[in-house]
Amino acid sequence: MTIRTTSFMCLMATGLTVPALAGGSTLTVPTDFPTIQVAILAAGNGDTIDVMPGTYFESLDFGGKDLTLRGVGGSASTMISGATVFRPMEFDQSEVVTVEGFTLLDGLATGDGGAVRIVNSTITFNDVVFQDNHAGLNGGAINMADAITTFTACRFANNTCAGGRGGAVNADNSRMTFENCDFEANICETLTGGAIQSDDSQLTITESVFSGNIAFLDGGAIEFLNSFNGNSAAFPNTVTNSVFVGNLSNGTSGLQRGGAIFTLNGARPTLTQCLFVDNVATDEGGALWLLTNEFTAIRQCTFYNNAANVGGAIFSAGINGYVCVNSIFRENEASGVPNDIVGPGSATYCVLSIPFAGTGNIDADPLFVDALNGNFRLTSGSPAIDAGNTPIVPFDLSADPDGNIRVVAASNDAADTLAGVKAWGLGVDVGIYEFQPEDIGIDSCPSDITPPGGNGIVNIDDLLKVINDFGACPPAS
Repeated sequence: MTIRTTSFMCLMATGLTVPALAGGSTLTVPTDFPTIQVAILAAGNGDTIDVMPGTYFESLDFGGKDLTLRGVGGSASTMISGATVFRPMEFDQSEVVTVEGFTLLDGLATGDGGAVRIVNSTITFNDVVFQDNHAGLNGGAINMADAITTFTACRFANNTCAGGRGGAVNADNSRMTFENCDFEANICETLTGGAIQSDDSQLTITESVFSGNIAFLDGGAIEFLNSFNGNSAAFPNTVTNSVFVGNLSNGTSGLQRGGAIFTLNGARPTLTQCLFVDNVATDEGGALWLLTNEFTAIRQCTFYNNAANVGGAIFSAGINGYVCVNSIFRENEASGVPNDIVGPGSATYCVLSIPFAGTGNIDADPLFVDALNGNFRLTSGSPAIDAGNTPIVPFDLSADPDGNIRVVAASNDAADTLAGVKAWGLGVDVGIYEFQPEDIGIDSCPSDITPPGGNGIVNIDDLLKVINDFGACPPAS
């Protein structure tokens, strides 16, 4: 294994200068350059630095250059370590950089950002693991301000912050996107946001998992404070197709709120097709704690076995509160008693543990496949099937997290000619997953209706058939 050690400040102290190459070149470490920092000094804007597998003990400064830094062997075999002494990376000169295929570990900062500090820069991370980093203040792994960042297929594990916010990530006045990322066992030891703290920022999360994160105060996984530029409509916070399991807000101050998510002021996140399981707040809101100037939208979510002193799944402290639709609540508890939601807001077309006022609400067992082993798909006969409010489902919400199409007919009897076919006149299923009948095929082209059985193409004949049949359907014979 290759082990290289360098520091930007050490290189400057030696008076070493490295001539910059023309943009568009590829530099290889250690084949062409002994360390990553030496390669950065030699690189020009637009260059790519390929780093061979190994462990590199470096504190990198990108010096205002726009580069791609790529671990050739991927994150499993290419490490940049702070040796529990220094921070591995810093961007503070308006850089535009892509970092791909590294593990950043054992970083340490007495202030902010144990592994990475980003200021006024645009940084993309692909296949990067942030592990065992620590910050004395904010952002155990990453601290950012006035930044634009994108994270794809990244993992944050066992990062901690001691005196501030954001066990893994802390952001101020920034825009962040996380796609297919995992946050596991990150800890904010004294304040808020066990995994992420987002202040005056825009946060977009898709297909990500938050498990076992802990905040001493609010937001076991995420704390949302305010919105980017004070405009939640133009810069919405969204969490989609994501899972929150076993996150904890668990201190001793009496302000342990939102076992998974805590929101305040204008942050107003929209939560779509998310799963909340086994999250705990010792005070209020086992899964969610909401205090916003505008309502928080909760759509097609499932809440199971979350617990708090007040508000087993959701605690709403705001005037506008929440608008929850097409969601399932089961086995949530407050002070040991079945309880799903407390506080201002509205829930409609939901399946809940106990009676709850609202159009279309049902208090019944949703009949999950195997909740105890984490399978929250529906079995046939579930009261959640076709029980949702279909018109409010956005047309771009075309599939559940399994990729199954939304809004399909559940039955397959002779009278139901649309069985298995996407049809907006039928009821969407309640909860994160759409029940899919196993005994029918899903028509890949349901609009191909003429001649009977279709001909492999949607054309004017299909449209004319619909127009001719438009209107009330005749009684079934």
